[in-house]
Amino acid sequence: MYISEHERILINKLPAHIAALADKYPSEIINVADNWNNPCLPDDYVPRIVEVYTSEDSFDPVIDMIDGVLTRYKLSEANEPPHAITLMFDSDFVYIEIEGKEVFNKMGNVPFPEILVNPSSLINSLFARENND
Repeated sequence: MYISEHERILINKLPAHIAALADKYPSEIINVADNWNNPCLPDDYVPRIVEVYTSEDSFDPVIDMIDGVLTRYKLSEANEPPHAITLMFDSDFVYIEIEGKEVFNKMGNVPFPEILVNPSSLINSLFARENND
């Protein structure tokens, strides 16, 4: 992935140990740099949409929740944990972890929402994986 000059400038403003990950995890570190100065979420914030992405697939969420209902769960095809995890609330980046270390956290004191499982959505997610194999 190409990192633009503007993105390099933002990345260079990050702490050195985080900026050093840019060549290995460019999309994650660009997202960190773009959102670094955002304020933490207010304590009473309740996200409507929660998405979790991993380094396996940064375009489609592995977990998708709307109004606390699990609408998508994509089983991992890897036998090891993902190298990067990105959490988004309502289309905003709120947490990024790389190689098991937190590199970005704007959740503040907001707890992770409770999950209610929508059985039909879960079954559809499972069958979608079988159809792609």
